[in-house]
Amino acid sequence: MFTFFLLLGRFLEHRVRQRHALTWFDAESTLPGAVTTKCDALWVTVPRIQLQGGETVLVKAGATVPVDAQIVAGSSAVKEDTFNGEHLPRAVTTGDTIYAGTVNVEAALQAKVLGSYRESRLAALQHSVELAQTKKPQLAKLADRIASWFVAGILLVTTLTAVVWSQLAPEQALWITLSVLVISCPCALALATPAALTSAASALRAHGVIVRGENALDSLSRATHLLFDKTGTLTEGSLAIADVRPLGDVGTQDILAIGAALQHYSSHPIARAFAGITGTTGFKDVNYRVGAGLEAHQNGGTYRMGSAQFCRQLAPDLPTAPDKLLYWVALCREGSPLAWIGLNDHTRGEAGDVITSAQQAGLQVELLSGDSSAQGPLLARSLGISTVNHGLTPQQKMAHVQQLQTKGAVVAMVGDGLNDAPVLSLADASFAVTGATDLARTQADFVIVGGDLHAVIDTWRKARQCRRIIGQNFTWALGYNICAIPLAAMGFIPPWAAAIGMSLSSLLVVANSLRLNR
Repeated sequence: MFTFFLLLGRFLEHRVRQRHALTWFDAESTLPGAVTTKCDALWVTVPRIQLQGGETVLVKAGATVPVDAQIVAGSSAVKEDTFNGEHLPRAVTTGDTIYAGTVNVEAALQAKVLGSYRESRLAALQHSVELAQTKKPQLAKLADRIASWFVAGILLVTTLTAVVWSQLAPEQALWITLSVLVISCPCALALATPAALTSAASALRAHGVIVRGENALDSLSRATHLLFDKTGTLTEGSLAIADVRPLGDVGTQDILAIGAALQHYSSHPIARAFAGITGTTGFKDVNYRVGAGLEAHQNGGTYRMGSAQFCRQLAPDLPTAPDKLLYWVALCREGSPLAWIGLNDHTRGEAGDVITSAQQAGLQVELLSGDSSAQGPLLARSLGISTVNHGLTPQQKMAHVQQLQTKGAVVAMVGDGLNDAPVLSLADASFAVTGATDLARTQADFVIVGGDLHAVIDTWRKARQCRRIIGQNFTWALGYNICAIPLAAMGFIPPWAAAIGMSLSSLLVVANSLRLNR
């Protein structure tokens, strides 16, 4: 019976790991199935998998880049949050390299294919995840550790009981041997861990946390380090207007109205910050300058909104940006700077409380971000995080986690985005918050459906409680068998009492595990 439960658990565990591995390959399915390529001076549509190195592809504005390629014509901006988590796209032009899985934001590009998908940066990211999964330690269940001892012990005791009683009292040997077999309770041992894990997972699910890996609860209960990604994890994941600094006689509301009117014609991520503002009417001939900003005309005057360099061409007196705390966008009218508009990715309201609670619980909290701007260190300082690593590639994040694990640390990681997938897979326990990409959720052991970071600490506490309950279950199961089996072997317990004892032992383990539902 014990062997049956053990093999069943291993089978289910194997199915879960296999399902996770199959889900990972959905990453390539996010790329376009068909692409536009040049053939004898004509643009034709072909399947992406037929592309070969050296061919020229057309990547339209708003489209996902299908392969790693080098730009041969055009200028645009490419959103690379897939790899670095940054909000603002990277300006690209002829000679620059663009990567499969990123998004062309502004204008059409012609690019020369550098290789197949297997040679792409996205494929390298996939390989990193697979490598991390093979290196991830597989925590053994407590039942596995004592399986051979328990089964061998029961068989030995039963055999000795039958031999001894066949010599002392042959007429009683059968029922005493039967009592030994019945009273031994492999069910209690087999249920000690899964009953507690199932109960804990059920309780967490009721509070908006989906548990994807059983071993993760044990790992999380022993965590020494808690690592957070920045964008979309400690922050809300979208830019919003945080400050307006007028530079002339135009008021704040008018500045925002002008900005909203101009951004209405843009698909840039900055435009989303102005989505809820009513724009000024009357603008004509709105043009988007790739990598620079917007230009429009109203009542014979020219307006520009964008980078400092772009706006200074129209208003040379534009001062430098107020600081580096925000993403600053300039607004000017022909000959006159109007304002600096500061954008920011707002910190989640609960982030400070969560960080404080984690530190008070004895966890070493670190910030691990792909954002190369000054926002990472500034955010960490405001939240009281002393250890900051920013501007990291997925491979560098993995190296940092491996370094901690080499020193004996048990690492829990909270992340969001495709660039977090390898480190989520490598961490001993990992969380993905709402808004995370499908791949990040796939690699995470815990998915926070409600998006509230308090769930991280709540889950850690539940994992600690689960570990204590499992210990209690094993203490009871072992104690029961150690006491009951000798008594049965000495003939003090009849078969009917042995059956009751076995059932009660299992019920007590289940009842104790149900305490995790509170």
